[in-house]
Amino acid sequence: MGKEKNKKIISKPHLILCEGEDATQFIIEYLEYLRRREKGFENFLALDFGGNEELPNFLFDLQVYPGFDIVTSITVIRDSEVDHDSAINL
Repeated sequence: MGKEKNKKIISKPHLILCEGEDATQFIIEYLEYLRRREKGFENFLALDFGGNEELPNFLFDLQVYPGFDIVTSITVIRDSEVDHDSAINL
């Protein structure tokens, strides 16, 4: 399942799944910035799912993460690689 070090307790209802550590760290920092400026962003959690090829397994395994029962939304941020159509077909 993706990267084992990313297995963590889900503590927020809105997940943002990111491709790679750089994208994940950017989203974490951006969420911190938004939280300081306005309300409404305290319920988001960014997770690194690894590479695009790892996404299907990560999504399948995500349901057994502790706290998954509180999840109400999942957003995926990933690279489209070749073209935008390729990003749709996992």
